[in-house]
Amino acid sequence: MKKKTLITSIIISVFLIGIVSASFINYFGKITGSVEVSGPVFYLDGQISTGIYHKLLINELPSETLDVNWSDGQRVVFETVPLNVDHFYKSKFNFIFYAKANASERQIQMNIIKINPDNSQGGQICYSGLVNITSTSNFRDYTLSCISSGPIALNPNQGIAIEIWGTSQNITDIYSISTGDNSRTYGASRIEVTAA
Repeated sequence: MKKKTLITSIIISVFLIGIVSASFINYFGKITGSVEVSGPVFYLDGQISTGIYHKLLINELPSETLDVNWSDGQRVVFETVPLNVDHFYKSKFNFIFYAKANASERQIQMNIIKINPDNSQGGQICYSGLVNITSTSNFRDYTLSCISSGPIALNPNQGIAIEIWGTSQNITDIYSISTGDNSRTYGASRIEVTAA
């Protein structure tokens, strides 16, 4: 009988100590911490997605290095699958890529857009401005960036796409982007997204 009383007393004591400890933490202090959230990375893939558009992979390296070529007066588009989200925070899009042209001192620009399931444009997210493509024989690394004007409203069926085009207005100019891979100094061609 004494053993049962002793065990019961110990259990009640442990229970009371737990309640008192919890109330002390609640009264005298707070448990805090920080969490680092990384935005997605979109990798350019030379594989065709739908129609003439190429794949834009989310947090996944392409399986092979492919070069995508287009002439001036055209554009090249890389698109994600539908993102299944209805909004995205205000974002900075950093585009790190490998490019060349068949003539020196050519310029390209990019647009980040919403893309609908039927491949129609769903609205602009941000525009990058121009970058000079100085390399004519070997791929060289370049960067472009843009910031959305605010939080990005999306339809869950929409994806994100990057459209790239040249500005020389000379149809004999050919531009090339290499999807690259991690063996390159700056990794694969990609878009890194961070909160702005």
